[in-house]
Amino acid sequence: MQNQLQPESLQHIYKFEPVNVVGDPATEERMLKSMEEINLGLQSLTRESSKKKSMQKNPDQPMPLPELLQGKALIVLLANLPEEEVGELLYMKIQEFLDHKNKHQLSVFSETPAFYPENKPVSEISEDHRKIIDNEMEMMGVISQSLLLFHHYTGNMEFISSRTFEIHLAISRFWASLLSGWFKVKNLPFEPGEKNSNHCAIASRFLELSLRIIAYMKAENAWTYKDLKEKNRFSELRETAVWKEFITAESKKSCSKTGKQDSSLYDEDINQAIQNQHAEYLYGFLSDVAGVVVTEKGLNLLPVLPENWVSWSFKLHFRKSVLDIGITDRNFQIANQSEKPISLKVIGQEMTLNPGENKTIKL
Repeated sequence: MQNQLQPESLQHIYKFEPVNVVGDPATEERMLKSMEEINLGLQSLTRESSKKKSMQKNPDQPMPLPELLQGKALIVLLANLPEEEVGELLYMKIQEFLDHKNKHQLSVFSETPAFYPENKPVSEISEDHRKIIDNEMEMMGVISQSLLLFHHYTGNMEFISSRTFEIHLAISRFWASLLSGWFKVKNLPFEPGEKNSNHCAIASRFLELSLRIIAYMKAENAWTYKDLKEKNRFSELRETAVWKEFITAESKKSCSKTGKQDSSLYDEDINQAIQNQHAEYLYGFLSDVAGVVVTEKGLNLLPVLPENWVSWSFKLHFRKSVLDIGITDRNFQIANQSEKPISLKVIGQEMTLNPGENKTIKL
C-alpha cells in the first residue's frame, strides 16, 4: 500500500487541555479523570509493536477498530486534538485490518474481492460461513461509519484523499462487490432485513464519499491518481458505474420511506458505535453543554450554563481551527486562536472570526 502509515512513526504528543468548570468541582474532577484515561488509551494505541502483535490470543482474527476511534469517542478526539493526529491513527488502524486480509489472501484490492471463496447454493453454506459473512459486514460497517464521521467533522478532503486513496478504494470495492452482484453471482445468503438495510445505507454513503474523493484527486493530483489507478487496476468507468447504480437504487429506496436528514445520519454513525464510558461523558459536555453541532455547512454552537455552574471554558478544535470558548451567566466569549478565519453560527448568529479575533455575546 502506498504511503503506509507506520506505528513507530506516530507518537501521541498532544494532550487534552482541561475543561475549566467553576462552581462544580465534582464535574471538573470527573472530566479531568476521563481525559487522563483517554490519553492513556491513545498512548497505548500509538505504541504498536511486533511484540504486541505476537501476543494476540488469536492472530488469525483481524484486530477490531478500537473503541476510541468509533462514534462519540472519535468526535471527542477530533474536538480536542489536531485532526492530523487523529486521522493518521484512524487510517493506520484501518490499514492494519486490510493488510491482515491481504496476508490471508482475502484481498480487497482487486476488482472482485475474494472474501467469500465458497461457490455453493445457499442451502449448502455452513452456519460458520454465514457468521463470517455477517462479521465482515459488521466490521466494514464500523470502519465505514468512522471514516464518514471523520470526513463529516473535518471536511478535510485533501487529507483523506491524497494520502489514503487505496484504503477508500479497498472498502468501496468491498461494498460494491458485496451489495451489487457478488451475492447474486455466488448465490450467498444476503437476506433482506433491518440489519442489512442499515449496511446498505452505510455503503451508499461511503460510496458517495469515495466518488467525491476521486473527483478531488483528478482535479488536484491527477498524476498521483493515474499512478494509483494503474497500480490497483482500477477501471474507473466500469467500477464506479456499479457504485452509482447502487447509490441510485438506495436513494430511491430511502425516498420511498421516511427521508433522513444529514444530521440524523450523523447521529446514527455516532450512536451505533461501541461506546467508551470516558469519551461518552466528555461527549455529553460537548453536545449538551457546549452545544457543539456539526453540519455539512459547518459549526453551530448552542452553549448553556448548567444550574449551579458559575462558568465553564475550554478549547475546541474544528477543521484546523482552535477556538477558545467560555460562558458565564452574563456573556458567551469566543476567540479564534488559529492563523485563518473561521465562519460559524453561535446562538443563531452567523459570524466570521479572523485570526486572533475575540467576540462577546451578551446573554
